[in-house]
Amino acid sequence: MRIDYLQEMLQPGIVNIGVWMTRAGKSEFAANYSVFLGEICHATATCALSISIRPVRKSASFDENVKAMLIAQMESVRCQALARRAL
Repeated sequence: MRIDYLQEMLQPGIVNIGVWMTRAGKSEFAANYSVFLGEICHATATCALSISIRPVRKSASFDENVKAMLIAQMESVRCQALARRAL
């Protein structure tokens, strides 16, 4: 995980966290995060996640249905972001 702290954040306040996937592979996917207080982005992060077989500690492939769902989610978020930029 990589975190970039952009600005100090003071309490109290309501924090909004945006999460979107950026890559879906055979056995892992990557996600990006943004932390907002009001209209200001205070931090961003990137994280790679994978499925593993616990007893042997090896990575496992995603089920094709799960991978399809992850890719559909990525495309949905990408389309929403493009629509917002067009406004």
